[in-house]
Amino acid sequence: MSRRHLAWALSVALLAFPIALASPVAAAVSDCDTLIVDSAGALADAGAVHQAVDAATRGGAIIRVRAYESVPGGDLDGYIASEQEACPSWQAADGSRRSNLLVLAVSVVDRTTGMYYGSAYDGPLGGQWTRIQADLMNPYFRDGDFDSGMAAGANEAMRLIDAYQHPAGPAAQGSGPTSSQAAEPLDSGFLIGFLALVGGLIALVGIVTGGILGFLAWRRRSRDQAKRDAAAAKAPQVPVVCQNR
Repeated sequence: MSRRHLAWALSVALLAFPIALASPVAAAVSDCDTLIVDSAGALADAGAVHQAVDAATRGGAIIRVRAYESVPGGDLDGYIASEQEACPSWQAADGSRRSNLLVLAVSVVDRTTGMYYGSAYDGPLGGQWTRIQADLMNPYFRDGDFDSGMAAGANEAMRLIDAYQHPAGPAAQGSGPTSSQAAEPLDSGFLIGFLALVGGLIALVGIVTGGILGFLAWRRRSRDQAKRDAAAAKAPQVPVVCQNR
């Protein structure tokens, strides 16, 4: 068995949990498309498990939850492999494990658990599957609470898958100051330079405007003077009469 296959299929042995059955009974290959199979009768109230399975299905996973009384030879890995071979819906086109398959399994009498997943989940689950079993599933199993253990495993797996497939972008991380973050003050040099530029522009506009107004006033005076000169030139000349005394 390759290291890659071991990473997918290796079961984590439970330290100890109450076993109500006296002898192992080999489980039959379950219905391939049934989401939850509890041949061990271990899921007393599967409501939480159903919710977790429904959420995983909405998240795009082909999920199967299996609670076996016992498996042949106590080999949970081998038993899940046999189910995969018998179930077309668990397989890709080439007969390998379907890329988005996620199987959570427990063998009660054999005291073993397993998490099995397809290649699409190598990234999010490759370094996490042993932690999920050891820290989230098995503690519940040791207390006989298989419902909570299965639900916890499925929910954590889907949380990791969703975070991997939909990483938070810059907008989600926040782009502006929060209530606990003060905005950085404007640089004083920049502010002084900006004000000086605005003042210079205002002065330039004033100079240009004054020049234009002065030029217009000069032209108006020039036109008025020209009109007066023209009127004087057209006026009749009155002869001057000299009287001899």
